[in-house]
Amino acid sequence: MDVSELRSLNFEFLRSSREELAALGAFAEEYAHSDPASALVKLRTFAEQIVYAIYRDLALPRPYQTDLIQLLNNDAFIAVVPRVVLDKLHLLRVRGNKAAHGQAVPSSTA
Repeated sequence: MDVSELRSLNFEFLRSSREELAALGAFAEEYAHSDPASALVKLRTFAEQIVYAIYRDLALPRPYQTDLIQLLNNDAFIAVVPRVVLDKLHLLRVRGNKAAHGQAVPSSTA
């Protein structure tokens, strides 16, 4: 199945303005039960793309190292993103990393 053909129940509203995010979300939904590790890796990429968009759209200064954890822990980012959102982005980062490195993932986690 072509990823561009996937449609999402929860992410489709993004398609008109952020097509890549809609596609990543749709992929994660499609594979949450059959391949939960891949779903979590896609969700980590989703989180990363959201973080990049926030930095770009708000013209935030980037830290010297621009890996996801440094971007999330940057004071400028923390100042504009609600704690509940930061926590969810960190959760996607951690679980996506574990899935990418072979840790078993139950579909309930994805």
